[in-house]
Amino acid sequence: MNRTLQELSSLLIQIPGEKRPRLFLIGEDSFLAVNRWGMISCYSIDKTFSYNGNNLDRGEILEFFSRLEFMVNQFIAIYIKPTIIEDFYLLLDYIDFFTKIKLLNKWKLINNKEKNAIIELVQVRNGFAHSFMENGIFYKGINIHKNFKEFKKDLSEVWIYLSEEYKKYQPNIDELINSLKNN
Repeated sequence: MNRTLQELSSLLIQIPGEKRPRLFLIGEDSFLAVNRWGMISCYSIDKTFSYNGNNLDRGEILEFFSRLEFMVNQFIAIYIKPTIIEDFYLLLDYIDFFTKIKLLNKWKLINNKEKNAIIELVQVRNGFAHSFMENGIFYKGINIHKNFKEFKKDLSEVWIYLSEEYKKYQPNIDELINSLKNN
């Protein structure tokens, strides 16, 4: 794990869970997430963190989209800079993923090509979340079982793109560490 993220994680652990800031930070070889309950997750990742499943696995795909939506929520928070954090995240819970992606595009944080790619991918996510029969789920008009390789490739490309865009706006990790050390 990236040394700076590891150091930040060590400092965050010292803060009571409910008082920890909600964060999503992408380092060189890992990412760190702190959710609304103060739970800290650090994942070592390769440079291109992607959906690594070789099989069509509903649970893994839904988990991937959970991470993606967490990053999108943090992206929106960075852009808006809310003053009442918990109310802001409560409000975000009521906004569907499609709308969140459209907002990122409207604010010029993502381009039209990526917006459309994400919307196409999210339709597959919704198919997995709301249908118990996989043979009714399609990606780009082709049954997901026959088009899984392209789906997986596109999912990885979207993650890489969003990660790179997010890193441009994420909080400075060194400044966070210094701030926590000085408090």
